[in-house]
Amino acid sequence: MKTDKVKTDERFNSLYTEFYSAVYKYCLARLKCNKDYTDDCVQDTFLVLYNKLLNGEHIENPRAFLYTVATNYIKKCHNQIKNNYENLTDFELAERMLFSDDEIINKINFEEFERELISLLNKEETELYKLRFIEERRVKDIALMLGISERYCSMKITRLRRKIISSLKEYY
Repeated sequence: MKTDKVKTDERFNSLYTEFYSAVYKYCLARLKCNKDYTDDCVQDTFLVLYNKLLNGEHIENPRAFLYTVATNYIKKCHNQIKNNYENLTDFELAERMLFSDDEIINKINFEEFERELISLLNKEETELYKLRFIEERRVKDIALMLGISERYCSMKITRLRRKIISSLKEYY
């Protein structure tokens, strides 16, 4: 006769094999393809399952249970990400908003970023950059301040963002 631990391990391995891929994809999609947070979320989700099984609890619908636990960990991860962003300076936040490529972020420090940005932009673009990315004003408000339509303002911001990204990629 098998021991309870062996039965628990077999049950867990069976559920892990059956649901790992689906839970991983679910977490990856909800965490915007952030692999580190996804790995942590999936690991913690299955750890909760294992501990419940080890304590002798019967889980009637393991799929629903796993998705519920994963959703709770996803919310926790979102809060961690939010807290991380709240602690950033304006320029660090601007860098992250502008550059999704981690290699560029790691290569640019504040002084280099500021120097390159100032040499890259004209006076109008610098003002638009500060209003949108530093002060985080809405497009509607910026358009009113500049006396242009929202659509034109949005187009200028998009072009500015592309200009900054393409120009800084040449340097880094």
